[in-house]
Amino acid sequence: MSEKFQAVVIGGGPGGYVCAIRLAQLGLKTACIESRGSLGGTCLNVGCIPSKSLLNLSEEFHKVKSLASKGIEVGEVKLNLDKMMKSKDKAVTVLTKGVEFLLKKNKVTYFKGHGSFKSKNEILIKDDKNKEIIIPNRKNSYCNRISSSFITRNRNR
Repeated sequence: MSEKFQAVVIGGGPGGYVCAIRLAQLGLKTACIESRGSLGGTCLNVGCIPSKSLLNLSEEFHKVKSLASKGIEVGEVKLNLDKMMKSKDKAVTVLTKGVEFLLKKNKVTYFKGHGSFKSKNEILIKDDKNKEIIIPNRKNSYCNRISSSFITRNRNR
């Protein structure tokens, strides 16, 4: 890979993708690497958002079940877990695609794969098929770890 970046953020969670977008807005040629295969981190993909989606659907089910005590009678109310899970998955997909759109809109190059430092001058990305991509550091740049995101920045910006 011959493409060089001024900033590379490893991790597409809420800290990583926001960092990558901001770096791009500041004029740095930026890439973001995410190993999960979808942006947004744990909260968006498997934690908070999916849990809240299922809790909300369960609450709606409970409300409908208790309508008869308030004088509103409906037919048999059944819980269809497959449909609930599909609804939850759709909500997650819409939100993760939204984050992906924000990266694209801000001209951040998005790599799906596991990112790590190969050396002080190279970042290695391994995709799910073990294909390797190497991102070289730009001339006169350095690597720095900030929080849980890794960034390479050009000193002579």
